[in-house]
Amino acid sequence: MNSAEFALSNVLLMARCSEPIAMLSISATASANADSAVVPVSRFHPEFFSLRTRLAGEFFQKFVTYGKRIAILGDIPAELSKSRALIDFITECNRGRHIWFVKSREELIGRLANA
Repeated sequence: MNSAEFALSNVLLMARCSEPIAMLSISATASANADSAVVPVSRFHPEFFSLRTRLAGEFFQKFVTYGKRIAILGDIPAELSKSRALIDFITECNRGRHIWFVKSREELIGRLANA
């Protein structure tokens, strides 16, 4: 895991993620004195983006509960083409302050600058 400065926030770049390690991810974010965790989309199993599995909801809820921001970095066009519910979920997440789906580092930096 790397800690890096993005815009005005201290951010922890997570190596890999799944719901069972969400608490470890939050702990690592806190230990790095980071405000946010960034997870490349490639680190998630494809089923993570199938909302019926509830993996995404359970994982993200832990970040919200502990007041940490998480950004998913990358594009998921294949998953989006299969699920209107996923599109709606991502749209709602991106309206909030804790969970963001961003396609590029530049988009992430812009979001952090306005956070």
